[in-house]
Amino acid sequence: MIPNRRKRILILLLLSPVFLLLLFPFIERLRGHVALTRFKRHLASRGFKLTMAEFKSPRPTGENGARAFFQAARQLRSNSVLVTNPPPRMQVTPSGRAIVGFREEEWVEYKCTNRWSEIAADLEQNEATLQVIRTALAKTVFDNDVDLTAGSSTVFVHRTPPKTASQWFAVQAQLCLHQGQNKEALENLIAESRLTRVLEQDHILISELVRIAIASISRTTVWEALQAEGWTDSDLAQLSEAWQSTCFATNMTHDLEGELIFGLSEYDAMRTSNSNAVNAIYGMQTFAPPADSDRAESEKSLSAIEADLLRIVEPDTHRSFYNDLRYPQNPYFGALANSLRKSMKAETERSLVLTAISLKRYGLRSGNSPPTLQSLVPEFLPSVPIDYMDGQPIKYRLEPDNTSVLYSVGEDYKDDGGDASALPGKTGTRNIWNRKDLVWPQPASPEEIEMFRKEKRAGK
Repeated sequence: MIPNRRKRILILLLLSPVFLLLLFPFIERLRGHVALTRFKRHLASRGFKLTMAEFKSPRPTGENGARAFFQAARQLRSNSVLVTNPPPRMQVTPSGRAIVGFREEEWVEYKCTNRWSEIAADLEQNEATLQVIRTALAKTVFDNDVDLTAGSSTVFVHRTPPKTASQWFAVQAQLCLHQGQNKEALENLIAESRLTRVLEQDHILISELVRIAIASISRTTVWEALQAEGWTDSDLAQLSEAWQSTCFATNMTHDLEGELIFGLSEYDAMRTSNSNAVNAIYGMQTFAPPADSDRAESEKSLSAIEADLLRIVEPDTHRSFYNDLRYPQNPYFGALANSLRKSMKAETERSLVLTAISLKRYGLRSGNSPPTLQSLVPEFLPSVPIDYMDGQPIKYRLEPDNTSVLYSVGEDYKDDGGDASALPGKTGTRNIWNRKDLVWPQPASPEEIEMFRKEKRAGK
């Protein structure tokens, strides 16, 4: 009896790890369900909206322009020049000044000489489609009916057409400016500025990043337009109004709320199958952009925001070696924090655009530059726009020769008095954010224009 008893005990001891191993997934699944339920209750107690029914605002009354826009935008066809070799647009020189692209008679890309006649042919062939898009963009409602509860199954095929359309309107505006047709240029400038509305109601991060990219393209087109003569105060007032209606910071808060619903739906989907879990985890890792490594000191406040986002996902009190394995800090959550920085930069660019338009309007009326930006209030601006890099009004200085310097403190958050020289360690001088201050460029000098042309012809 004793040997048999020992034998049974020995067998049980040998089988117990196997039994525990088999039991472990069920325990973890139950534990995960309890943790997720508690997390949702915690969020609900703080007023977060956790369902699409709570989150989605009622659609405003009016015709939805989304369907007409996308049907038309997908019909745009180019002979490649407009898309692959567009004219230069606010090409920044090493000094911080910029090339006025619409004044160039021809330009070189990839050692190929391009001319306005080629651009005009593309635009003429697509004019009917572009007019349909302009009409659609004037609609009061844009709703793509994105269901954030679909998680990783959500399809975002509608992200590309708005950005593509922005290139078409930018080039058409340049062609009109080149031909001295300001009224026609204005139509395209306004249409381009309205493109950010196409994705505004998606309320998910990836759509917001496309909106920011579109606005960045539009900003360069506005800069080009403000270098042209022949504008009226009424023309520029319309352009200013179009930019006033655009918003990024407030929209980003809604986008992060949408990301929360998207993320919770993703958790639910991952619990239904292993393939969903693998696709979701590796999909998020692929989406996350690489982190910048050269701003550690100046981005402490933004790092704190990122830490807060991570604490929402996994509170510090639950951290342990085991939990580090169970809840890896996916790079996706770093991308969430980085998106806040991008929205602040987009708002800063919008502030510069609105101020630059108002300065042009002031000059048209008075023939001079204003002594301070406060001189623009309230006739041209409701208030002095904010520099979202430091939370203070956008910066401006009137020079003795009646020229002016308009700028933001830039990504180092330090006011260098409008210094457009490159930040230490930065080599990409064409990016205006790679400079000590983000300066609204003055037109390039004749010498810089000639150097630009020589470099292009040499394939640089």
